[in-house]
Amino acid sequence: MTYGRISGDNGSIAYNVEYYQGNGHYTANSVLGSEAVDVINNIFLEPYGENLDGDKARNINDMARIWGAGLTLRADEDFAAFGDFHQNVGSDMKKIFGRKPFIWTAGLTYGHTDLEEPGSSRLSAQYVSAEAGTYFEGTTLDTSDILDKTITPWALLNPDIMTGKINFWLTKGDIVLTKNVNLHGEYAFHIDAEDAESKPNNLASVSLQYTF
Repeated sequence: MTYGRISGDNGSIAYNVEYYQGNGHYTANSVLGSEAVDVINNIFLEPYGENLDGDKARNINDMARIWGAGLTLRADEDFAAFGDFHQNVGSDMKKIFGRKPFIWTAGLTYGHTDLEEPGSSRLSAQYVSAEAGTYFEGTTLDTSDILDKTITPWALLNPDIMTGKINFWLTKGDIVLTKNVNLHGEYAFHIDAEDAESKPNNLASVSLQYTF
């Protein structure tokens, strides 16, 4: 893997620019297993006149070459606006989708938490737009199931079974209940997918987080 990042923060403005590239080769059989490949061919690909060669070596960097940038503007200690943009420029993306897919988000935050200060809290709201081919099944979101149908490897196998693009609103909240104990909640709603049949339902998550 090749990864590079430049970032800065002066208290009022924080930014980052990053680049990720997967290296090496993979085969569908090594990643999914031959039985899974057979199922994918029989159910998802062959009805569309396609076939996945499970033994064919593929370049990882053709699937995963991503650049992105993020910016946070702070009005004071409690209020901030933020946004991120990331795009997958791997050559397979252009071949399959006819474009280089991207994901972006923008939102606002209010408050801050300190695990040493019970009662401190933080609330955020943001809009998320993700195209198939931008998500690699790795996120800190508890409500990440919404993004599953934009996972890049599946999009490469057959874009017809993907949502294509998904948009939704996401709210997150935290409150420190007692020292080193944080209550975290997320709610994803007003979800819109290009493929209406693949549209996920609203999703909520609540977790209690301990720090030792």
